[in-house]
Amino acid sequence: MNPTTTTGNDRLPFDVLTEIFPYYASQETPQYPTETLLLVCKSWHVAALAKHSVWSQFRIHIGHHARYNMLPNRTKTRLKRSGDVSPLDIELRNLVNADAPNFTEDFEDRILDTPPTVICTARFDQTGKETLSCNCEVFAYEHIIHQLYILAGLYGHYCRRWRSLLLVPSSLDFLEEQKLTDGDERLAYVLSYPTPKLVSLSIHHFIDADIPRFPLFLHTPVLTHLALDNCLIDILPNAEKLEFLGVSWTHHLAIDHWDRNGVWHRRDQEGVWQYTSMRCLKILKLNLPMRTLLRPSELPELRTLVLRGSRFPLEKEDMSASIPHLSHLSLGIGNMMLPFSLETTIPESLKRVKTLNVWYNGPFPSAWSLEQMPIHLVEVLRLTYSLESLEGDARMLGVVLKLIADPPEPASDSRILGNQEVIFRVNPGGSSWKLDPSSVREDVIELANRLEVMSPDNSWKSILREMELEIVPA
Repeated sequence: MNPTTTTGNDRLPFDVLTEIFPYYASQETPQYPTETLLLVCKSWHVAALAKHSVWSQFRIHIGHHARYNMLPNRTKTRLKRSGDVSPLDIELRNLVNADAPNFTEDFEDRILDTPPTVICTARFDQTGKETLSCNCEVFAYEHIIHQLYILAGLYGHYCRRWRSLLLVPSSLDFLEEQKLTDGDERLAYVLSYPTPKLVSLSIHHFIDADIPRFPLFLHTPVLTHLALDNCLIDILPNAEKLEFLGVSWTHHLAIDHWDRNGVWHRRDQEGVWQYTSMRCLKILKLNLPMRTLLRPSELPELRTLVLRGSRFPLEKEDMSASIPHLSHLSLGIGNMMLPFSLETTIPESLKRVKTLNVWYNGPFPSAWSLEQMPIHLVEVLRLTYSLESLEGDARMLGVVLKLIADPPEPASDSRILGNQEVIFRVNPGGSSWKLDPSSVREDVIELANRLEVMSPDNSWKSILREMELEIVPA
């Protein structure tokens, strides 16, 4: 439906309009904000104002040349239109020097409205020569903080209605440049207010000021979804009740902080440090470098594990016993250490996996790491003998089928997949094909042809050569 076309719009029933408007609001852009609905016709104007939930969604993206002046008044007006009880869903992004939606963010995986690679015209002088930088990120950062204060309300009045918050205040490089590596007290002040209805929280590129009188997210009793992308914090809010946790740290500030601080720890009533219990966690997504984390004490409900990075980062001791219900495993492979750490750390858990997703996450750090990857990946496949479905990109599925047809020497005398039928599919959107446990090499070659991936008839040297083109240069 085109909201700028009035013909027939006033004939839609009131209840139909009130169903359409929330969807439009959830997809708003800076060019077409929710307020556009008020301009279509009188009946739309009346219907939109009558639906409080339409005005309880805030998707605020601030990038180069943002219209800063109109944003505060628009946000204040929308808060008034949202009524007194509608839950507030907030997405507040600084798009200057931003990246695409992050790996940790699968419960709020939006497409950015402004391409992050846009070149600001302020970076060009009068002769057209590009300069090194502009001040847009400084202005965007300050306006993000201003918007957050408005959305919090006086003494945190509106925070009590927050249902979801996605916050990207800046980049960590910017915080380093601005000498804000100890955090910003203004952000800490707002984020210390009670948020009793907050269910979903996603924070990117954030440094906690660690001020005792402003404890970060101290009261989040119903929080179940938490995503942290390059965040420097000292405690996981509501950790014992989380159902989804995504953690990514690739910036050196975040790596050093998580390596130095016991984020997985908490103090008991007697002041003794203990591992954080995460008894309700069902989905864990990790994108971490080659470091070992102090693990949660137990993960009894974990069903889905999604890994990207150099290795499975949790401690080896008792990990298999603490993941008794793992059924879905997804691996972004760009280093031989990732499959190696899985086969040595959680072999018993791998035996329960029903669905496996593998995708190429290169470039690999070295030619040796690339050559060793199939040897360790085949051990992971051998352990997943309860597997029912195997999906992945064309590159990694080519490697998997080659492993099944021509396994490397250490595994050549054992069955790689279990004694049941396995469904193969190329993501995204490929057709599904089955491989019977009694299949022979010719059947695997036929499956590769149907999936349109590299045939197992190719040598290992030629298959790995394609990946070797993307090895990180020394």
